[in-house]
Amino acid sequence: MGLDGVYLHLLAGELRASLVGARVEKIYQPTKTELLFAMRTREDRYRLLLSANGNAPGIRLTQQSIDNPEKPPMLCMLLRKHLVGGTLTAVAQVGMDRILRLSFSVINELGDRVERHLIIEIMARHSNIILLDADDVVIDSVKRVDLATSSVRQILPGMRYVLPPRPDKLDPAAADAQTLFDRVASSDKPLGKALLNAVEGLSPLTANELAFRAGGDDLPANQLSDRQQNALRFELETLHSRVTGGSYTPCLIRENGRMKEFSYMQITCFGAAVTPESREDLSRLMDDFYAERDRYTRTHAKAEDLFRTVTSLRERTSRRLDNRRLELEA
Repeated sequence: MGLDGVYLHLLAGELRASLVGARVEKIYQPTKTELLFAMRTREDRYRLLLSANGNAPGIRLTQQSIDNPEKPPMLCMLLRKHLVGGTLTAVAQVGMDRILRLSFSVINELGDRVERHLIIEIMARHSNIILLDADDVVIDSVKRVDLATSSVRQILPGMRYVLPPRPDKLDPAAADAQTLFDRVASSDKPLGKALLNAVEGLSPLTANELAFRAGGDDLPANQLSDRQQNALRFELETLHSRVTGGSYTPCLIRENGRMKEFSYMQITCFGAAVTPESREDLSRLMDDFYAERDRYTRTHAKAEDLFRTVTSLRERTSRRLDNRRLELEA
């Protein structure tokens, strides 16, 4: 998955620059797991899409046209009650995890200014969007999680919000390159897996890319040559600088004409089998990727439906023809 913790960290910087101070004008809920915020600053208007869809979880500014239901769902009405008219005051990430907290300053029904928080947890099929009050008590969520779903952590109205357990990994923004290197190089696992287990915020894609650049993607981390160790140090220094400095190169990867992956860095580990494309920012990169993938998915689904229909009609016609032949013989 291209949207890892480092990608979200860099994306959060984009969202801060564009949206902090923006006013929430409207909220829509296109699907059960998606929310669309229409927001406005003094200079511009934005559309912020949050998704807890297991196949495409994430958060981004979107330029896509999205159909909304005529009657808003109950959760959408609740969000409008608490957030419409409010101002986005902060966008904060939890460490280098794929969890983002959007803080809003709003005026409640009594005319008092209060805080509300919207948490988006990007965790594949466990992704969620959660509305909290000023004391981090859950008001409601896109997916309610009870004891039948999870015995470790519940997300229900009235319960205090608790973060998921943090993995034992190093934050590349807080740890320097040497500390990262020492943790990675002590592992006896393949370098890509060692990076994934040691450094918070990496996805298999970016971990494998760093291992490939270091020249040790097929070796255990503790068996790298001196040259490979120096290359790994350089890549970890670059990662640390990228995270602390907010630098990135949005990269879209195509394979046989179809979008395959996206990342905040150039991906070279696939070699000449793929075609890289650049985008101007991380939101646009995700927007293009998921829009094209959704179009392909819809087209593929329609093609499968048409194939099933034709196959069914063909089989039915064949059976009728056999029956007519039997009648004719009789």
